[in-house]
Amino acid sequence: MPANPPHLGEYDVAVIGGGVIGAIIARELSKMEGRFALLEKNAFPGFGVSKSGLSQIHLPDFCPPGSLKGRLCKDAPERFKALSKELDTEYREIDELWLA
Repeated sequence: MPANPPHLGEYDVAVIGGGVIGAIIARELSKMEGRFALLEKNAFPGFGVSKSGLSQIHLPDFCPPGSLKGRLCKDAPERFKALSKELDTEYREIDELWLA
C-alpha cells in the first residue's frame, strides 16, 4: 500500500451512507469545489434499505405538520421527476390504495 493512498486524508465533507439520500447529497456536493467522501458499509451504494424500499416518494401529507421532514418532502415528486430526466432514468407514477 502506498504511503498516502489517494482515498485517505482530509475531506471537507463526509457523507455517511450511500443510499438514495446519501447518493443524492454526494451528487450535489460533486457540483461544488472541495474534497468529498461517500462512506458506505455495504458492498455497493444503494444495497441496504434503498434497494428494498417501497419505491415511494414521501409526500408532506404523511409528515407531521411543520416538521423538518415535511418541509424537505415539499414538492418531492416534481423534484424526483426532474432528477430522473437529468439522470436519464425512468420515473413512473402509479396509483396506490393504502389500507389500515
